[in-house]
Formats: sequence, C-alpha cells, structure tokens
Amino acid sequence: MKITLFPTLNSVEEEMLKGTTAIVIDVLRATSVITTAIYNGCLEVVPVLEIEDALSYKNQDVLLGGERRGFKIEGFDLSNSPLEYNRENVLGKRIVFTTSNGTRAIIKAKYCDTILVGSMLNAKYLAELVVKNRKDLNIICSGTDGNFSIDDFCVLER
Repeated sequence: MKITLFPTLNSVEEEMLKGTTAIVIDVLRATSVITTAIYNGCLEVVPVLEIEDALSYKNQDVLLGGERRGFKIEGFDLSNSPLEYNRENVLGKRIVFTTSNGTRAIIKAKYCDTILVGSMLNAKYLAELVVKNRKDLNIICSGTDGNFSIDDFCVLER
C-alpha cells in the first residue's frame, strides 16, 4: 500500500487519485462536523462548493449547514460547529454542507474510488478500515485558504 500526503487541497494531483482511497481531513471543523452528524443519525451529508449550490436545495427537505470565514451563513440552519449537529437537530435529516476549506477538499477527492472524512473523533476506526482495505491511500489535508494548517496534521502515537 502506497500512502501519499497532500498537505493542502491545492497540492492535490487529481491524476494520482484514481483507483485509490482518500482520507480528507479538516479537523477544525468540517470533518468533525460530518463525523458528528453521521454519529447522531443524519441520513447523509452532501458537500457542495458554493453557498449558491447549497441554497439550490432550500426547497427540498434538507438542513443547510456551513460557514464562510468561520461564520454561519445567513439563511442557513446550522453553522460549522459540531455542537449544533446533535441527535435532536440531525436525526433522520439530510444535510447540505459548504465550508471554506473542508468541503472543497472533499470535492477535490472525487476521483478516488472511496472518500473518507477524518477527524480525531473517528481516527481509530479509519486506521483499522484503511489497514483492512489495503488500497493505495491519499491523505488530503484541507488547509486554510490554500495554506498548510497544523491542526490538520498531527501524529498519534500508540
């Protein structure tokens, strides 16, 4: 198994993604929000690039969640805080989600066979899954505004 680390979403080479698995990391906060929402019973999280893309779902039975520059988007149901994605708010719901960095990295990974979202909340589970899978792995750190973010990159010791 080959493991490639992309320190920012701007460093992703799309041709390297075909036939591989990706773990997209945006610890503060997109991938932590997605992990929390799924844990709390949402049906799905649909990542989109732009606010307008999310708003196009408004008349459907969905919650709109996300942020721009760290602030909740006007007219959205939820921000980008995992605390808002509790069972009471998300159980049985579809969420359309857009963020400044994390959802962009998820969408950039679209050429992979499998896209996983990584956070501190699901790190152990993902590690076990990746070892079992044995496919080449791309770790994509979302970064912030195209720059490296240390919060997306940490080493966990056993």
